[in-house]
Amino acid sequence: MQESPKSSYDVQPYPRLPFAQSHPDRLATMGRVFGLNPPDVRNCRVLEIGCATGGNLIPMAEQLPSAHFVGFDLSQRQVDKANEWIDELDLKNVEIVQLDIANANDKLGEFDYILCHGVYSWVPVATQDLILELVAKHLSPNGIAYISYNTKPGWCVRGMVRDMMRFHVRGIDNAADKLSQAQHWLNYLVQSVSPNDPYGIMLKKELDSLSGKSQEYLLHEYFEDQNHPVYFHEFAASLESKTLRYLSEADVESTFHGDLSNEVLKTLERLSGDEVQLEQHIDFVRNRTYRQSLICHADQGVHRALEPAMVERFFLESLLLPTMSPLHFRNRFNGITLAIDDPVLHCSLSILAELNRSDWQFQELVDEITRRTNNAIDQKKLQRMLLQAFAAGHMAFHTVAPRYSYDLSGMPIASRCACSQSRLGANVTSLSHHNVVLTDLDRLVLQSLDGETHISDLAIKVQTLIRERKIVSIDLSKPQDAIDVSVKNLTRMRLLLKSD
Repeated sequence: MQESPKSSYDVQPYPRLPFAQSHPDRLATMGRVFGLNPPDVRNCRVLEIGCATGGNLIPMAEQLPSAHFVGFDLSQRQVDKANEWIDELDLKNVEIVQLDIANANDKLGEFDYILCHGVYSWVPVATQDLILELVAKHLSPNGIAYISYNTKPGWCVRGMVRDMMRFHVRGIDNAADKLSQAQHWLNYLVQSVSPNDPYGIMLKKELDSLSGKSQEYLLHEYFEDQNHPVYFHEFAASLESKTLRYLSEADVESTFHGDLSNEVLKTLERLSGDEVQLEQHIDFVRNRTYRQSLICHADQGVHRALEPAMVERFFLESLLLPTMSPLHFRNRFNGITLAIDDPVLHCSLSILAELNRSDWQFQELVDEITRRTNNAIDQKKLQRMLLQAFAAGHMAFHTVAPRYSYDLSGMPIASRCACSQSRLGANVTSLSHHNVVLTDLDRLVLQSLDGETHISDLAIKVQTLIRERKIVSIDLSKPQDAIDVSVKNLTRMRLLLKSD
């Protein structure tokens, strides 16, 4: 953030990607879970530090049209690209400017949610301090901030690999050559060490971790001059010095430590004098490399004891989908399969999956279960089970009803952000703020959902586009069937807007 104006991010900008964990609704949800009263997401003010080309911030502006969004970045090239996209989408509730964080404090107002993704570990230590000063000064009294950063002990090994690669490619300026030579060197290292040697096993694991990563990620993560991972207790101490405090992780499963056994957790609790020590001990056990931490002002009363009745404060979404086996459900994000034998919970999850909605409220769900089973249910027990499912990462809670539509009839309208992205490639941002990948046919159908074309006329419109663009990869031997499947896919991927 304090480089010269012609930074590496001017040369190699990041692609437009959303980060669902940084969404204001996720921050507000975690705040409510731990007893805070965060600002209403529907009309909040959001700031993103280091917003790059707006891939995270601009889709939020479409999803929350009554909220206001501000972003800044040091790279003028990335800011220009962001503003081109804002102009194309004609969004009036988002602004992105070129700004150095060293000069930012006097130019900003108050914000309910402050986001800082992929910046904190990649700037000088003095700039890290400026980031926390900015959060402390500009976060509203009940607001929540999000900061992602690399952590030790996991990055101790990763940092060693980074240092070796950087040394090997010193003097190489071309990005593609740099990545290629570094990859060859790491491959050679792995092959040169016995596969049974602990050092060789460690190197092989790091090599495997790089597989599938984008060129932009590798260049900025492994070859930037600045990369300063920290221990969690160091980060927490930095927060305390700014009268801030740790709230939780943005990632639900990490927050509730579902990957650790009760025995391990109890032992770590006995060894830890406070919450910070516990989190640090857990990082030691996990060999953690990365955190996405939520932060609030130090005077906010955080309550760690979870009350099942809080379920009534949220809109509910199941992340579990039914499988061919009657009792089993599969998590649509991580692929985990669960057997659900409790009849009430099974009925709840079946209803949520069947109707594909994300805006159920608890009492509405209870009424539907009662109607289907013709039996009264133990509501407190159901609350406990839904809360447990949330803590395990199998349910999502929302503070605001999502804007995406479940209606497969009439004249549907697609997300404008996603339509714009689909003209450039297969990766688009859903209205639930996730990156989704479209087929060629899905891209054309999405671009045809303009709110003026009836669903029964889509086949004709899409066939015309195929002929005009001379696309030979799409088989429309049964056009209406293919279009119907595509619209269902786009609905399932949360890409269709509710009519206002």
